[in-house]
This record gives sequence, structure tokens and C-alpha cells, in this order.
Amino acid sequence: MSKNKEFIVVLLRLISLTNIIALIFLPLMPRQGLSWICGAFLSLINVWLMSLKIETNLYSGENKAKLAAYKDFNFRYLILIAGSILAVKFLSLNIIIFGVGLLSGQIWIFILYLIRFPKDSEEQE
Repeated sequence: MSKNKEFIVVLLRLISLTNIIALIFLPLMPRQGLSWICGAFLSLINVWLMSLKIETNLYSGENKAKLAAYKDFNFRYLILIAGSILAVKFLSLNIIIFGVGLLSGQIWIFILYLIRFPKDSEEQE
């Protein structure tokens, strides 16, 4: 498995782990737990769709890759916006917790980068 795919698998597992933790606390704080689960689930979909398109666009020509990236970006964010509106409107979620859950993919990327960055810089020297 390539290094990129390994990273995506780790990232998807970490996001899923946070959902499992939220499920545990769901009976105690139903609105907050559901808000996190919905946001993190949309983040999971976003990361997964992005990873699918990166592999296909990696070996495309420059113009074709730019057009595909533009279309994929708009499609992913259309899904995120529609899913967010539907979730907040019909499930009456806590918007702040939902938003942090929606950013959980980016948060985990940042944390993993901070953990791996010192190791990568030592290997390059």
C-alpha cells in the first residue's frame, strides 16, 4: 500500500474512532453527541471522496487535472453544504459542535503532521 493510502486509512480510522467515542456519550448528551457524529461523518465522506480523486488525478495531464480538481471540489462542497443544511434543520444540532466535527478531518491531519514532522525532518538530514 502506498504511503498516501496508508495515511488516508489512518485518518479515516481516527475520524471513525471519534464517532465511536461520541456514540458512547450519546445517552448522556444526545444533542451534542449527534451533532459531533453528523459533522464527523460528513468530514469522513469529504476525506474519502478527496482521496479517491487524488489517485486518479495524480497521473492526468495538467489541464485535465485542473478541471477535474475544480469539478470535484465543487461537488464535494455541494454535498457538504446540502448535508449540513439538512442535518442542522431537521435534527436541530448544536452548530458549534457540528462544525468542529465537520473539521475533524483537518484537525487530525494537523495533529498527524505535528507528530510526523519531527521524524520526517530527522530522516531528511
